Amino acid sequence: MLGVLGFFRWVVRPVDKLWMMTMSVIGTTLAVPVVLTKMATIGPKLALTSGEIVRSFNSVPYFGKYGMQAMVHLIAPYTASINPMLDSLSETRAQAYLVERPWLQNPFNSVHAVALTNLGEYVSGLIVTSRMDYLNATSTLKYRGIITKLETEFFKKSRGKITATCDLEVIPSTPGKHSFQALSKLYDGNNNHVATVTAYWVIEIQDKASSSSNKKKKQIS
Repeated sequence: MLGVLGFFRWVVRPVDKLWMMTMSVIGTTLAVPVVLTKMATIGPKLALTSGEIVRSFNSVPYFGKYGMQAMVHLIAPYTASINPMLDSLSETRAQAYLVERPWLQNPFNSVHAVALTNLGEYVSGLIVTSRMDYLNATSTLKYRGIITKLETEFFKKSRGKITATCDLEVIPSTPGKHSFQALSKLYDGNNNHVATVTAYWVIEIQDKASSSSNKKKKQIS
């Protein structure tokens, strides 16, 4: 039985990848004009922030989410291995989902723990980095951040469509190094809470003027 299942996975996965690739090309082709229009109206600096790029792709009906999937493949190939589909991204919330596939399963016929962690990290990382991108483009401060630890708490087996949501009200806003947490909650199709992923961030904030002044001093010396 295991051999038959393994063969099924081997046959289906390339077909799934071809389907995703085709839809991603269509989605990206349709979204590019939207991005170019925004660059002309609000300026390249803001139009090319991650949040605006996501909104540009999401404005394309149906195909846009597949185009966004192509961007994920380019920027974060490991994250793309679970085929996360982005539902929405705002200033305070990110939501995405994965659909259970044979190659995402564990030996217990449910979604693998690491795939769930990957999905939770995706939504939390997306909302934090998009917020930092926006502030880098519009404020006098320079933001940099990195995840230093991930924790996942599992509550029940995950099957079918799993949706992850990360709500983020504020991030640090004063110069210096800050420890910061982003919490993602994962639910199945019956709205059962199946897991929680906590991403621990270190965010460094600098004043752009002082940062530029320090660079000039180093060049002179």
